[in-house]
Parts: sequence; C-alpha cells; structure tokens
Amino acid sequence: MRALGRGAAAAPLCGLLCGLLCALTGAGPPDRLLPEARAIIREHPGMWAQASVARGEHTIVVGGPRRLVADLSVLADRASRTVARVWGPVDAVVLVPGTAEQAAALAAPARVEGLAALAGVGRVIIEPDGFARLTRTGRQVVLTHELVHVATGAALTGDLPAWLVEGFADYVGYLGSGLPARTVAAELAAEVRAGSAPRELPERADFRAGSARLAQAYEEAWLACRYIAGRFGERKLVELYRAALRYQDTLRYQDTLRHHDTGRQEDRAGIAPALRETLGMTQAELTRDWLASLPEQLGIPTAPLPRDHARIPASGP
Repeated sequence: MRALGRGAAAAPLCGLLCGLLCALTGAGPPDRLLPEARAIIREHPGMWAQASVARGEHTIVVGGPRRLVADLSVLADRASRTVARVWGPVDAVVLVPGTAEQAAALAAPARVEGLAALAGVGRVIIEPDGFARLTRTGRQVVLTHELVHVATGAALTGDLPAWLVEGFADYVGYLGSGLPARTVAAELAAEVRAGSAPRELPERADFRAGSARLAQAYEEAWLACRYIAGRFGERKLVELYRAALRYQDTLRYQDTLRHHDTGRQEDRAGIAPALRETLGMTQAELTRDWLASLPEQLGIPTAPLPRDHARIPASGP
C-alpha cells in the first residue's frame, strides 16, 4: 500500500508501460497502485503515448501536461491526508486526459459534461476543460471530493441517498478551504434570500448532468452534512455514512434471500435505520432541522433561533 519513490517529480512516459515502470519501479513493499495504473494504460494505450507520471504518497497521476501532473500529485497527496483523517486511508490513480472527449471515453457509461472530475473504482478522472477553469483552491476541493468517493466506494454503492454521498464528499472537500458558506453556496443563498428555500433534501435526479438546479443540489447536500457535523460532531457524520453502508448491505442480502428487490429506494438505501441508530431521528426530522438552519449557515438575517437550536457558524466551512 505504501508508495515506491514518494517524490512528486514528473517523469516522461515513453513506450507506454515501459516509461511507467521505469519511473515507479523500485525496492520496497508491493505497490497496489502500479497494477492499476498498468491496467488503465492497457485499456486506452493511445491516450498516454506522450503522457507524464508523478508518484505521490498515496496516488499515481498519469497524463499531461507535465507541469499539471506534478502539481496534481502535490494536491492529491494533500487531499489523501484530509480523507484519511476523516474517513480512512485512500489510494488512487488520477488520470489527466488531454481532451474532454478522452475523459468521456474513460468515464463511460458515466457522463462528464459539466463536471471537473469524476471518481470510479480506484481512480479519479479529470475533465480537462472544466478542471482548467478552477482556482487552485477549487482544484484542491474537487480532488478531495473525488478521493472521498474512492475511499467510500461510491461507484459501487449506487443506492445510498445522493445527498449523503455528495454532501459528505463536499463536507470533507471544503475542510480547511477557508471559504465561507455564503460563497460556496452562492446560488442557494440567493434563492433563500428571495424566499425560495428548498423544502426537501435533494434527490438523485437533482444531481444528474444538465439538471436545472445542479449547483444548488450540491450546495444543499453539503449544508445538510455540514449541519449534521456541526450539531452532532464530525464522527457522527462519519458513523451515519458507515451505518448507511452497513444497512444497505444487509438489505441487499435480505432481498437476495427473498429472490426479489423491494423496489423502494428508501428500503434499499438503509438511510432510515442509519439515521435512527446514529442521530436518533428520522429523515423528516433531519430535513426540518436542516431547513431551519439554512439562513444561519448562509449568514442570512432571520428571527432569533430557539435557545436549544444547534448553532452552525456561517463563516467557516
């Protein structure tokens, strides 16, 4: 699991696999990421003929241009440390294709339109056009977000509520960013000021590419997880996610024994028992309290809150 040659310096890839092997092979314990990187290159060899590779502590970055690959290795290592502190260790191959079309080919059948990056099993795919428009802070947030998905196995757990999957990834992604909530959730803040606050937690359809309120869906999910962490503590947020995964596995197994699917999203997700176990509340109760917290989280003046209401700072992530 540990890196071979932990420096982040980039090295040219020549002769496809040969360059990667020359740059990364060395004495030490077996490296899980090397076989993954080799397998990826074999899948689309033409994409990487002129690529560079940079090895970080927990990531291998493959693609171009060379300076970007080296910089992403530094950001990815920083992101992996943040993920490890909150969730646990994560190792991943970060792919930087030259074009949006190549990113789409790597991500298929998932779509990359409107995204800066996408996580798969053990890998993060950068969409170069969207990623190029991000600030350095934005790139750090996105890389951390996607590495959370890798760590939690999000690509393999499609039944979990999207608000929890995306909100948790953003919660970890924005840690230490210094960005105030009203800036991160500018679109949602504008709606709340205009009296158009949401009434429910965002659903899976709200996160699909091309959704009219895609930005607000991510903002709502982030603020929901931020609210949970602020009221109950960060470890409770992590416990909620892990409990949802555990209940989801149990429910899937029960469906297998019954030889049919329940057909009910809330049954397959396991979120209801996870919320009861970790937070002692229902999703309706969580939704009510989260909605009540939005003005304060977004720094929007409102009537005084009840004395026992958990206060969530509006200025921090």
